[in-house]
Amino acid sequence: MIQDTPTALHADSYARIVKDKANKRRVADLSMKVVQNAYSEKTFLDLNEDVGNLVTGYSALPGSSERLVYSAEQLCSSEVGELTWILKDWIMAGGINLIAGMPAAGKSFLALDLAIGIASTGFAWNDQPVPLGKVTYHFLDGSFRGMRSRVLKLCNARGIQPPANLIFDFSPLSLREPHEVLALKQRISSQGVSVVIFDVMAKFAPGADENSVAEMSPLMNSMREIANQLGTTFILIHHLNKGISNDFSYRVRGSTDILGSVDTAIIVNYENSTAANSMRVIQPQKMREAELPKPLRFQLVSEDQKITLKFSDTENTQLQKETGQQERYFQDLVDYLHANPNQEFMKQDLIQTLNLPQEARTVGRAFAQLLRDPRIQIGKRG
Repeated sequence: MIQDTPTALHADSYARIVKDKANKRRVADLSMKVVQNAYSEKTFLDLNEDVGNLVTGYSALPGSSERLVYSAEQLCSSEVGELTWILKDWIMAGGINLIAGMPAAGKSFLALDLAIGIASTGFAWNDQPVPLGKVTYHFLDGSFRGMRSRVLKLCNARGIQPPANLIFDFSPLSLREPHEVLALKQRISSQGVSVVIFDVMAKFAPGADENSVAEMSPLMNSMREIANQLGTTFILIHHLNKGISNDFSYRVRGSTDILGSVDTAIIVNYENSTAANSMRVIQPQKMREAELPKPLRFQLVSEDQKITLKFSDTENTQLQKETGQQERYFQDLVDYLHANPNQEFMKQDLIQTLNLPQEARTVGRAFAQLLRDPRIQIGKRG
């Protein structure tokens, strides 16, 4: 008998059981009232209050506990602690993080290097510290064989065995289906998963219109609820569209709600050529609660069944040179326009007059910067 009696050690679990039973009784009682009303002269409007009390006590995610509702006083007096990171200045702990880029830009390798570090050594991305934990990597963007090869080569480069705390899930999963989201939440909780990666996000929203806020918002809200309740960190691998804008906020594919819903967003792109061993740039696009860090550069080096991610910052790199060129071109444009006020110029005329390189992307960026300058009036003819 003593062995079956709940102790303080099991108080939390026992409280959840009691609460769950109480909720089930409330549902059963309400069901009986519905049946009784069906055979009486009472209208169903009499049940409005009972139904409202039952529904508002639950989260938008079926099977969840009570809604996260606080008064302003409770919210401001709560202990939330300092902002924490999975990867300092780049991947926020307990948040939704986006890694976007064109195909083969290196998005998955960045996510894998991070996942292996969390699940094994505690270091990732050029030996930056990361917290140890269990990672679930949901992968539907390639073959089992291809992922196996990547993981083996990355682990070989680190001199470690593939970690048991990195779990790969190759099963289809739809974040559009509430029961599948609930099952995901239960797995995260029961298995003690701290980081969940979806590669690529679109594969886990089959049939959804990525450009529709109405269809993408529920997906993002479900992940946010899990993150808020369990402290889970989500990392979403996503594609850019095929546009030519230098402002990457317009290049994240799909609805603006995707970028708007995440806590951090980084863009991965080739620096110059698209060769396999060429330099890539990690450009911060959004940090909800922190300053944008400096861009990083990395290279995928493959040799002897090993793949290494070699990182460097952007000091004295081509990226900085391009930034300096962009500023010079922009200032030349502004100076020329101010020297010739109240006149209209075509973009091509300015390029020829100032002898700017026709195809240089820094020139395009300078004109994009000019479009945002409130001192300059831009006509519709370009």
